[in-house]
Amino acid sequence: MDANALAASIGDLAMALVFGGMAMFSFIVAPAAFKAIGTQQAGVLMRALFPLYYRVMAIASAIGAVAFAFAGRHEEWALAGVALGFVALLYIVLPAVIAAQTARDAGASGAAAGFAKLHGLSIALNIVLFLVVFATMIGLL
Repeated sequence: MDANALAASIGDLAMALVFGGMAMFSFIVAPAAFKAIGTQQAGVLMRALFPLYYRVMAIASAIGAVAFAFAGRHEEWALAGVALGFVALLYIVLPAVIAAQTARDAGASGAAAGFAKLHGLSIALNIVLFLVVFATMIGLL
């Protein structure tokens, strides 16, 4: 196997790991947590898991982007964008969501609406990233 083929395989593996990780977290782990342990405790669990989830997805996406760039495949741009999206979620959106959640839980005026808006933004961004990875995997991007 030559270096380009190896790099392409690493990129494919990274992209599959990102897709599988996102699907597992979004469609299995989070819903199961809220069902099994209730909203309050699941919220605490998600708050602990999100930084790790975002970091792992950002790193895996970045590895895939670099591997695809080395292999000369166009998927590098999609995965680089996904990596940047996860970095934005980790360092911009998540701290804002946590601050709004803390304010809401403290009973601050208007904080519930602020939290709902930011939480919706984080969900929307995650959906967009998931769709970008999916579209890239099936060859649409």
